[in-house]
Amino acid sequence: MDRLAKLVAAFACLFALCSAHAGYAQLATPERFGGAYPNFTFAPSANDAKFGNIAFQPNALKVPVPGTPTIMPAAYRFAANAPRVAAGVIFMHPALRTAAGIAAWLGVAKIVWDEVEKKWKRAADSDGQGGVSTSDGFEYSHDLVQWFSSGSQACQSYASTPGLFGKNVKLTGTRFYLDRYNTPFCAITLVLTEDYNGSKAGETYTNHIGIHRRQGACPTGWYVTPAGCVQTPPPQELGRDQFEDALLKPDKQPGWPRVPADWPMPESVPWELPFPTPLPVQPPMINPAPSTNPNPLHNPKFVPTGDPVANPRYDPNAAPSPQNQPYIQPGIRVQPSPTPTEPWRVDLQPVNRPTDSTDPKPDPGTDPGDNDKPKPDEEQSLCEKHPDILACQKLDDPGDKDLQSSEKPISITPDSGWGADNATCPAPRHLMVQGRDIPIPFDLFCTWAQGIRPIILAMAWLSAAFILLGARDES
Repeated sequence: MDRLAKLVAAFACLFALCSAHAGYAQLATPERFGGAYPNFTFAPSANDAKFGNIAFQPNALKVPVPGTPTIMPAAYRFAANAPRVAAGVIFMHPALRTAAGIAAWLGVAKIVWDEVEKKWKRAADSDGQGGVSTSDGFEYSHDLVQWFSSGSQACQSYASTPGLFGKNVKLTGTRFYLDRYNTPFCAITLVLTEDYNGSKAGETYTNHIGIHRRQGACPTGWYVTPAGCVQTPPPQELGRDQFEDALLKPDKQPGWPRVPADWPMPESVPWELPFPTPLPVQPPMINPAPSTNPNPLHNPKFVPTGDPVANPRYDPNAAPSPQNQPYIQPGIRVQPSPTPTEPWRVDLQPVNRPTDSTDPKPDPGTDPGDNDKPKPDEEQSLCEKHPDILACQKLDDPGDKDLQSSEKPISITPDSGWGADNATCPAPRHLMVQGRDIPIPFDLFCTWAQGIRPIILAMAWLSAAFILLGARDES
């Protein structure tokens, strides 16, 4: 018996983890949160609050404290690649362009939807992209043969002249500029690819080359295009990558209200995408407070588990203090303790919170309770010590379900019994043995059969009744 008791104790210790304190628990994953570290995602909904590039889910988490249903919010900061994902969704769904935040985003980037051609387009920039440049009223050339509408194009043409540079140098860049006398120049930057004439490989130097300029045919401020000089630049067709780059280009960031200066997406855009659209987010925050905070942080939550009771450590002769109060409120402190791979892990800590009143305080609070004292082991219940064991899990109510019914026909045919009531016993049989006739009568068998007949009939009826009752139970 002693060995059996030790074995039972060992198994109890194994399943209870041999701990005298509450430990870690995993909160249920909130709706619309997914992915795995480091690629978490969250799909915003209309019930969520927003502040800049942060989404707040008010009723995201359920606290596993037995007998006290408690919920906590969660906060999600959108990751750096969330604007690009959102831009890709907009590119695939042009109908979203009418939403307020998306329309403002497209407007700043000068992107429009061509309903006739069913394509995204953008007004060409004046940087030569797409063969379009802004005219300054002049033309430029480095050889007086080929003339260009901009000095940058003339400098690039000069730098690409075959055999212009030696084999031991490499072109790294060109730049057009006007000196203080308004004379056009090209700055050609080269880098040595090998040691040469006392210089080391990797050293750079710049040549300044003067170029020619003359009055051009395109007026100042107009646009030079492959089709000629026009007053309004033609729109440029955008592919998906170009569309995303145009929305995310640093010089297009408008500084939206309540959004970080380096954030290119208006705060309402995630809520204007088709629901549910998961966007990349950073590791979430558990129980952030206040609910709208530009820098949300984890916050503990105190969950009462009973009415206040007398404080055995109260000293009535000492001055009242946050620690010296006549009563204590038993409860569980839910302390966020996430890890990169377990973003919803919390530490459930049984504590006694000093209080000056016996008034019940059933509502959970976000006050961290610096005066809380750990609850002694002997005062902790089984579920406070081991909240994750099977006996402490809250059971769902399955509810009543409609049972299927079916009808099966049953008929009973009356029977007169075992044989005819007016039957007679068979005549005796005769055997000839050594010339002598020996009769074998059936009177004895008939008398015996007539005696057990009622018993057999009763058993048959009883068996039929059991069969009938069994058929009804199965149906």
